[in-house]
Amino acid sequence: MSTVDGVLNGTTWQGPARERFVEDWNVSFKSALGKLNEAFGVAGRDCSLRAEELRRVMGVG
Repeated sequence: MSTVDGVLNGTTWQGPARERFVEDWNVSFKSALGKLNEAFGVAGRDCSLRAEELRRVMGVG
């Protein structure tokens, strides 16, 4: 997300389309992507814990 912020701050793109995109990016897209990123992190940690528990129960590794 910081990459998009950097590109937006460094671009020469001007006009109403840019302003709409920046508004959408800051209000909707960035928040939604942040929540999705957090959800993937939680799911990944859950998978790791479940795999660890399965290895323990099965006596593997």
